[in-house]
Amino acid sequence: MLHGDPEAPLASPPLPAGAAPDPVPDGSAASRKAELAVLELAVALGCPDCISIQTGVLVNSGTPRAAFCEALQKSIDAAGPLAMMGAARAMDRFDELTA
Repeated sequence: MLHGDPEAPLASPPLPAGAAPDPVPDGSAASRKAELAVLELAVALGCPDCISIQTGVLVNSGTPRAAFCEALQKSIDAAGPLAMMGAARAMDRFDELTA
């Protein structure tokens, strides 16, 4: 059974003190690695909106093309040929944003 008012709008929990809302706040290697993992998952699942958004996040954080391509290869290795369409979509978006 749900607790609380079922008609109440859902609200996001507040960010912890010192947390930044930007997904790659400092562009550090650890942050970039996590964001690349999100891209790998988006490509493997074939979610076009997720791929587009995550590619934008990575381009804005200055991710090198080689690292981006390596993440796409990991997705294809993990998900097989079905991930190739998502990888192609991601590369098109990357090229579009870096042109």
